[in-house]
Amino acid sequence: MIFGVIILVILVTFGLVLIFSKGDAPNSSSAKKPKQKEAAKGPPSKAESFMDSVKSKAAKEKKEKKIQNVASIKTSPLNQLDIARFFSGHKGLIVQYLTKIQKEKKRLFCFYGSGGMGKLALATQIIDKCLHMFPDAQLLINMKGVKKPLSFAEAMEQVVHAFHPLAKLPSTPEGLTNIYRSVLREQKAVLVFNHVASPTQVKALQPPPNCLMFALSQKDISIDKMLTREIEPLSVEETTELLNQLAPRLQFWIQEIIKTCEYLPLAVVLIGKYVASSPGLDLQAFNLQLHSERKRMETVGKTGVAAGLETALNVIAKNLSDKAGMVFRKLVVFPKSFDSKAEAFVCEDEESDHLALLVDYGLVTYHQQQDRYVLHEMVRDYLKAKKNTGEVSLARTRHATFFLTVSVGISELFEKKDKSRNAMQLFDTEWANIKAGFEFAESRNTTDAAASRLCASYVESAYKLLVFRGSGAERLRWLNSGLKSARQREDEDMINNIVLDLGREHIDQKKFKQAFEYLEEALALTQKTDDKKKEKEVLLELGQASLGLGKYAEAVESFEKELEISRALGDRPSEGNTLGLLGGAYKNLGKADKAKECFEQALIVARDTGEMTGLLKNLNNLASAHLEEGELESAVSLYMEALPIAQKQKEWAMEGGILKSLGQALLDTGKAKDAIGHLERSAVIYKKIRDQVNEGMALHLLGKAQTNSGNPEAGTKFLIKAVDCFQKCRDPAMEAEVLAFLGETYNQNADKERALKAFTQLLTVNRKIGDRGGEGRALWSMAKVLYSSGKQSEAVEKAEEAIPALEEAQDAELETVKGKLAVWSKKKGK
Repeated sequence: MIFGVIILVILVTFGLVLIFSKGDAPNSSSAKKPKQKEAAKGPPSKAESFMDSVKSKAAKEKKEKKIQNVASIKTSPLNQLDIARFFSGHKGLIVQYLTKIQKEKKRLFCFYGSGGMGKLALATQIIDKCLHMFPDAQLLINMKGVKKPLSFAEAMEQVVHAFHPLAKLPSTPEGLTNIYRSVLREQKAVLVFNHVASPTQVKALQPPPNCLMFALSQKDISIDKMLTREIEPLSVEETTELLNQLAPRLQFWIQEIIKTCEYLPLAVVLIGKYVASSPGLDLQAFNLQLHSERKRMETVGKTGVAAGLETALNVIAKNLSDKAGMVFRKLVVFPKSFDSKAEAFVCEDEESDHLALLVDYGLVTYHQQQDRYVLHEMVRDYLKAKKNTGEVSLARTRHATFFLTVSVGISELFEKKDKSRNAMQLFDTEWANIKAGFEFAESRNTTDAAASRLCASYVESAYKLLVFRGSGAERLRWLNSGLKSARQREDEDMINNIVLDLGREHIDQKKFKQAFEYLEEALALTQKTDDKKKEKEVLLELGQASLGLGKYAEAVESFEKELEISRALGDRPSEGNTLGLLGGAYKNLGKADKAKECFEQALIVARDTGEMTGLLKNLNNLASAHLEEGELESAVSLYMEALPIAQKQKEWAMEGGILKSLGQALLDTGKAKDAIGHLERSAVIYKKIRDQVNEGMALHLLGKAQTNSGNPEAGTKFLIKAVDCFQKCRDPAMEAEVLAFLGETYNQNADKERALKAFTQLLTVNRKIGDRGGEGRALWSMAKVLYSSGKQSEAVEKAEEAIPALEEAQDAELETVKGKLAVWSKKKGK
């Protein structure tokens, strides 16, 4: 996709000139003189398009500014925790908690209390003094409180991606939890979960004991082994010391001011920093302002922000110049952190001078290590309540425009293989802003042509990155919005790109019918353009959708057409890949010879191109085809060739599968002892990569191999482990299969009690899943054990109970049971 052309169209339409030069970093100790007040700008008229304001503004930008370096792209760790650089108070608490961490080895803590009490600042001070114990990472995860709480799965994903940005994570809670804990077991890290809503979140996110965890909440969050502490307002002495350190010249008014602020640390810090940065301020008049504002607030409605904090913010905001005040109000459009280039463009703050002033006043926090700015959540809540609709609308428009360029820049960086990790870290850093920009454009998708183009361009630039992040539902939402935009503008090229992506996304989500429909449309559009490369892509996906629908003949047709194009283009890697898929389709059609022929051709291509992944995959495919045909010697030979390649490539899942299949083949050829070593290694690998289903299957085969080798005691131990695996991964069908073999093994070795117990457990599982045939067979197995134990009456009862189940299932075992029951009944009668 040629993003440059797309962006040029957008930039021309918007009249956009981006600010890319960066001013000096704000210095919190510098004294800045308030600039002359400027006239406030009113909202645009209703008759105007939402982009008209941007166009008129852009026309007045300086001509010498260049449209280049469009995005401020920096490598920044995900969710990196910053230590509060200014802190006062709670000295006793800091010493107390350091003792608990360093000497008592406590690792789970909760600080709770009202907003603005300094819970996060206190936690960072404690963490700062024990960083040597947890040097690998210090992460801050915003759990978003009670209104729209972050799920524990989303929080886990953020933590894992902090260490492995390119990891594709499992969709199941169990799989994600296993990876989360596995990653953290390798780190000495600190995890701070801010704005926690419930104990459930904390319990799910509890890290291993080598990590330190702080949960910060407005209410008591308690789980087992967690120490909780309510953080209350600072004492009069501590508050006095805090304000005196920030603004010593306030001494005469300190007591009155801290009372007005209700001893709230955040409010005190804001006033202290504002006074310290305003050397010409009339302190007596300022104190009167605070007092008057506090009185006024007693007669007005509450905004949800603490009264002491709102008083401080109202007074400081009123004393800002018109321009600085406008910049401050517009900052509410940034959902999370931002850099100075984004602020300069979005807030029309040349060289970010007013941003520097707001940092000096404490209204904005600057994180030096990340070179990013952020609003305190309570300051954001304040701005939301005070926002000017016209101002915010214009700022959101500029915000959406700017972060499209950021998205494009990251996408282009991602295309460079050696930069893909950096690109994903940047995407994580800017994700909240990119998402907000997309949502703003999406909200106006049907009412404004420029917004429609913006929305589609977001989708084109960000989708390939979204594949590594977020849920399938979110990716579908983006693609559907982009498609709506493309259809409105009758942009066939963009429609084609998006319906192809929709097809792929639906295949990934196993929604093959919808995938097929989108891909058919993509094929028709592609064939109109005679773009053979694109047609090849579509045919490949169409074949896979057909496989998912069980339409194997249609899959063969699509793959054969794709294969023809690949060969015509001389695309050998694609040819090899398609031959492998074609072999799979023939295999499903029951054409084993054609399948093996395709796998053999794919193997030749892989050898010719030196493509090791393809070589490994096709050796495995061909071996599996021979195994299913009962050609065991050929299968074993191919698996033995594939095994060292998988080991060298560190393809753990493939190695585990080869070892398992190799063990199966050897077991089927009567070489049970030879199978044992392979199956043991397979089980170890699957346990290591936390694939419980395949681990259970390897253990099941290992149990059989040990039993067939004359070691039933070892065999039963592995079979019990296999049952445990299938219980944990909730696969009752496989659990039943293992229990049946386990019961027979006990029975053959005269352990009647354990055999009966295994078959009873088997009966419970089959009843639970509604397998009437399995239920009948389990009852019959119990009957045989009871009969051989001399419990003839009980055996007859179980056999009689088995008959209705076997009849309903039309099970082949029915006649055997009836015959034996007749014999047993006669003997019982005698």
